[in-house]
Amino acid sequence: MKLLKISAIRSKTCTAVGSAGFTLIEILVLTAIITTFAGMGLFFTLDSYRGSLFRSEVSIIVNLLQKARNQAMNNVGQTPHGVKFESNEYILFHRDSYLPIPSDPTDEVILANPSVVSVTGLLEVV
Repeated sequence: MKLLKISAIRSKTCTAVGSAGFTLIEILVLTAIITTFAGMGLFFTLDSYRGSLFRSEVSIIVNLLQKARNQAMNNVGQTPHGVKFESNEYILFHRDSYLPIPSDPTDEVILANPSVVSVTGLLEVV
């Protein structure tokens, strides 16, 4: 009888020690869930960032066109005003048509972000 009691005590302690950790399957499932949520978060963050860049570029273009319109309506300098769109910059000019005059102080050059907006169609608006 004494032998049975000792073996019963040993088996209980061995079972208690063996079930204290996580199994490999549980760790893999948790890792997969965390990876999925992290991937979704990264996707939505990058999409939001690209949208923000695009809205910023649109705002710059609209503000530049409004500035040219306001200067033309106020007849600043008694000349027409326009905007020239190039692949990496936008130029606000004060002439009938845009002619690249070196170091013209009246031209206002604004750098564009070519990775956000590609210029096609009208390249000059007067």
